[in-house]
Amino acid sequence: MRTPFLLGYSLVFAGCATPAWDTEKPPEETIETDPTVDSDTDAAVMDSDPGIEDPLTAVIVDIPFDDIPVGEPVMMTGQIMGSTPALTSAWTSSIDGLLGPCEPDSKGACSIETDALSAGEHMITLDATDGIQGASDTEPVYICEFPEVETFDTNTLDGWVTFGDAGWDPGGWIEITGNSSSRNGSIYKVDERINAGNFAFSFSIATGDGINTGGDGFSVNVWNVADIKELQNIVDTAWNGGCLGYGVSGDCGHTSIGSFHIEFDTWWNNGNPNTDPTTQNHIGIMTNGDPTTHHLWTNVPNLENLVWRDIRVEVMGSTVTVWANGNEIISGDIPGFQFEGGYLGVSGSTGYATNFHRFDNLLFEKCEVPKLP
Repeated sequence: MRTPFLLGYSLVFAGCATPAWDTEKPPEETIETDPTVDSDTDAAVMDSDPGIEDPLTAVIVDIPFDDIPVGEPVMMTGQIMGSTPALTSAWTSSIDGLLGPCEPDSKGACSIETDALSAGEHMITLDATDGIQGASDTEPVYICEFPEVETFDTNTLDGWVTFGDAGWDPGGWIEITGNSSSRNGSIYKVDERINAGNFAFSFSIATGDGINTGGDGFSVNVWNVADIKELQNIVDTAWNGGCLGYGVSGDCGHTSIGSFHIEFDTWWNNGNPNTDPTTQNHIGIMTNGDPTTHHLWTNVPNLENLVWRDIRVEVMGSTVTVWANGNEIISGDIPGFQFEGGYLGVSGSTGYATNFHRFDNLLFEKCEVPKLP
């Protein structure tokens, strides 16, 4: 040892001056420190956890943000880095809880697909831990749901208001006029207002079995009005007969209101008061309460066979497309047209000629994310 050696050496030279090099304090050993380590704690962590230089991370790298209908499959992909053999990881939802394990491949990628997410705004989390470290990432997923189809199976017409001769039929539909002369009726859904912009809806109609070759027809309307009082004013103002209970402008009146109409016309009007573009039964697209516009239309010779037809209408910008029983029958652009939204309903009328005018199975094709408490 260093100290006994020096003591022994001093005895040999007793009585002599002690050499300067023997009395000086030996130089302390210099220890280089890592400037990136700020404390003893950091150094201890580095010594005890060799993986700190490659920390565990979990990142969601691919997840859908657009509204997804409930029941549709959702694929979610994540990336876990810095993992160890003791790694455990899982996907969870803020609404539905545990969705399943995350099993990374050799590159740390892991995915899960599920069609069981409830409707609502989910916060999807990817969690990972190796027993020492933990990491997670969270992203939103929006699961939407369509409203139920209005089937009119019972006479409980909650949210609807009827006018004139329209009413519920025990067959499970709405009858707008009945098969009698000089009838007019309408029904409007007033518990919900349709927003402006792109829109799609579907419904079923049947007309026919009338007298004197049948007439006049009916129309599905969307009026940009504020409330039931304004709807009542339209009903009171609209002409019947060839104006089908919605005509308030053009040849059918002098009131212009922002509106959208798809009519099912079964009587050729020739200046009484309006004029149709064809002598045939037809389906047409009108706007602003004016039955003379006929922006888009198509002949349907057998429209009065009293057979149910499934109609779908889609408005995308200024383009309107109509399908009947899955077949596209109308598609075109209406220059300058913008769907303004409003309250949806059906109006119809008969004159000397008659038909049944039946309406059923209304569906607003909008998928909305419910706001959960």
